[in-house]
Amino acid sequence: MRGFFICGPDVASSQPGNRSFGAVTIEGVTVRCGILERPDPVFLPDAEHRGHVLVRVIAFSCNYRDKSLILRAATTDRPRAVYAIGSEFCGVVEAVGADVTDLAPGDRVIGDNAYPESGVPGIAAGVPSNHGSRERQVLHRCKVARVPDAMTDEAAAAFSIGGQTTYSMIRKLELPAGARVLVTAAKSNTSLFALAALAGRGYEVYAQSTSDRFAAELEGLGIRALVVADPTVAPLVEHPVIRQVAQAGGFHGVIDPYFDLYLPHMPLLMAAGGRYVTCGLYDQYMDVVGGEAPRSAVPVGPWLMMTVMMRNLSIIGNCIGSTDDLERALADHAAGRLPVRIDRVLSGTDTAAFLERTYLARDRLGKVVFRYD
Repeated sequence: MRGFFICGPDVASSQPGNRSFGAVTIEGVTVRCGILERPDPVFLPDAEHRGHVLVRVIAFSCNYRDKSLILRAATTDRPRAVYAIGSEFCGVVEAVGADVTDLAPGDRVIGDNAYPESGVPGIAAGVPSNHGSRERQVLHRCKVARVPDAMTDEAAAAFSIGGQTTYSMIRKLELPAGARVLVTAAKSNTSLFALAALAGRGYEVYAQSTSDRFAAELEGLGIRALVVADPTVAPLVEHPVIRQVAQAGGFHGVIDPYFDLYLPHMPLLMAAGGRYVTCGLYDQYMDVVGGEAPRSAVPVGPWLMMTVMMRNLSIIGNCIGSTDDLERALADHAAGRLPVRIDRVLSGTDTAAFLERTYLARDRLGKVVFRYD
């Protein structure tokens, strides 16, 4: 089977005829990558894998969370180390265990990242694999979800984490009819899912971004306004649009993928009883590259939690979501209510281009997918 690997220098130099090998510099780190062949996993459908499926991966993608894993793999001191990347995939079931009755060979599946419970005792919750590019995977039935017929392979390979996470966050916000909602970091993949999911539901949605690049595309998602503001430069409440909303009562809900940049800004923007939900932080890899993470322009102090308390605000953490969240997201996509923004599909020898496009391209909007030929 094939896999998309981050490789140590000795591995890369030992592949002179492998045209898929390349390198890209990310955060000052040389990342060597390429497609390597590895043995297929052993699948025992009548023994230890009775409740599992054998999946052949068609396409995969990476997320922001993978950047740290990639940089850690690229900076290892083991010159012959290899690390298969990918946290999302679309695959075809090749075989099923004896106890699996609702999937069959030929069915397409994606990962079910259900968290904090997988739904089956003894099976770990969360992402099925951090090595989703491995062409063959043996996964427990509870770790995959069937792909709707109307969904393309590329959309499926870019869907599960964003869809599952976003639908969990929206569920936790418990938004009232006509609620004012702020989505931060609007060009991030999570926020693009959130904006698409909120569209057409009768909410007054505002998107925040540090630039007006892709303003037309974001406005096409039905937002009331694009707020161009940098959370590391000045308090968001100083922006005229944000100030106007705050004076009108504030935001009933906030969806934020980077709490270390945005959370300190929020108490002054939110409606009394408002709910803020976050699914992550920006500073995930600076300890690897020795850099300094950007800091919020609003300092954290006792005033923050005092304001949260006095205004009865809810600060909610969210890690991925439930199987039901994923199923609702898939159903909305199948019904045409949740489009998936695909920036580009790459294949073949475009390994370095895949990483460059995923993590370095400033003109990217949406997920980059790698598809096996």
